[in-house]
Amino acid sequence: ALTISHCHQAQQALSHLRFNDSWKRTYVSCTSNGLRPTVDAPSSTLLHHQLQTDPSRTVYSDVLYHAWRCAAGRIRREWLTRDNLAREDAQLFSPEEFNASYARTNTPVVLRGACKHWQACAKWSDADTLSHLCGNHATFNAGGLHFTMRDYIQYARSVSANVGADDQPLYLFDKNFTQSAPKLASDYEVPQYFSDDLFALLDGTQHRPDFRWLIVGPPRSGSSFHKDPNATSAWNAVVSGAKKWILFPPQVTSPPGVTPSDDGCEVRTPLSLQEWFMNYYEQARAHPMVLEGICEAGDVLFVPRGWWHAAMNLDRNSRDGCEVELTVAITQNFVSREALPHVLHFLRTPRGATHAAHISGVASHLRASLLSVFEEHLEQNAPGALAHARNVLRMNDTQRLQTTSIWKRL
Repeated sequence: ALTISHCHQAQQALSHLRFNDSWKRTYVSCTSNGLRPTVDAPSSTLLHHQLQTDPSRTVYSDVLYHAWRCAAGRIRREWLTRDNLAREDAQLFSPEEFNASYARTNTPVVLRGACKHWQACAKWSDADTLSHLCGNHATFNAGGLHFTMRDYIQYARSVSANVGADDQPLYLFDKNFTQSAPKLASDYEVPQYFSDDLFALLDGTQHRPDFRWLIVGPPRSGSSFHKDPNATSAWNAVVSGAKKWILFPPQVTSPPGVTPSDDGCEVRTPLSLQEWFMNYYEQARAHPMVLEGICEAGDVLFVPRGWWHAAMNLDRNSRDGCEVELTVAITQNFVSREALPHVLHFLRTPRGATHAAHISGVASHLRASLLSVFEEHLEQNAPGALAHARNVLRMNDTQRLQTTSIWKRL
């Protein structure tokens, strides 16, 4: 982690980062004698002398051993065998059935084959084609570092091939991909089940929260436990590769090994998903409310509002003996009509001076006004949905007051 931090500082003088087998080698290549790796002169040919005299080779540490243990660990088959997620065949399942069975009940479901017709599934599954579509100059965010797609793919391949290369594989999670690589935007579409997004009324305004991300990662990378922002729901479409999902419902305070702050703004988790699985998976599996399963290429997972969830990218070696280098996915957050009362409640709930910290995806100076601007657009474009949501909130407020009154009389 310390070497990655140094690489982050060194990157400030560079347009983007090129990984070189390990973070130690990458740091040396960024800082030694002004040398920079190039396509024609890769950094591995520039570092032999520097690494021969590297004093860190004589360092021994239990802390560093734990990091190496996570980096060298493989995805265990027993982590992948259980599957209790609901599944529906997208060819046979209508949006009306989805709303009745899953959206209104706030229940996760895997929609099998819901995105298999996308151009993205044909194009992006080939790493070289994906790199070409992204161009040579566009950069993408991966763990706070910025890579061209070509360099990120090279990093991911290196991590996949070299045991111990990285205990926390960087996860490309980029919200600006449609601007950085416009060709990607036309290769996918919002699945029909999620076309009703009331936050889309804010398109073209500064108040539109961040809502879509391109996700790319090697095996063992992924997203640690969290709830989606602003009380929104989400869909996650696997374009290539596969993901292992674990989810806990809103009534669960926190998953094993996860500690949220009192105000919910921060979540403390193990440093890597591999570490969480090694230390906490068996405890999580025994929980009576946990849901888990695998999404394959072409599948779309519905993640309802308020659910804790984590996802790990897989390799085929852990399942059927055929290596997959990268998992590529698209995810979007959205506000359905069913979830609107919860979103309005989240945005309006007084939280004192720290209220703005709970709202994400918009500039900090706009967070306090997000609710009023959103309600204004709802009044103009979806007055029925707003009226229904306000009615639900009034009934909930009345019920809470009645409950409080009963306890006061006891």
